[in-house]
Amino acid sequence: MFREVNSLRAEKNRLADQVSALTAKLHSESVTPLVLNSDSVLRYLREQGLDDPVNQVLTDLKKRPDLIPFDAELGGTMAFRDTAKWILTEKWVLAYFEDGHVGGRALLEYSVANGKLVWRRVAAYLIR
Repeated sequence: MFREVNSLRAEKNRLADQVSALTAKLHSESVTPLVLNSDSVLRYLREQGLDDPVNQVLTDLKKRPDLIPFDAELGGTMAFRDTAKWILTEKWVLAYFEDGHVGGRALLEYSVANGKLVWRRVAAYLIR
């Protein structure tokens, strides 16, 4: 029985190490954001005064954790991550957020006013 317990502990530690390694890899990899209808969306955003629309929209979003309506768990900090962000239209973004323990998605409305981005959260949910 003692051997079985040690074997299970070793397996648990091995799996925990794999999860940690995969999580670190996910956070370290640069993921190209998806822009649907990219030609028309990018043209529209440039007309609104954004020189580098994709970068400006996603960089600005990272500065807006106030759009995430959920508290972090276990001392983490909720933030929009570089992984999984989709510019759906010239008005909508779907973005992944997490705190390192739990994550979720937010549907956000955005507009450009005087060259600055204005955000509004439409919906958000946690993925458990």
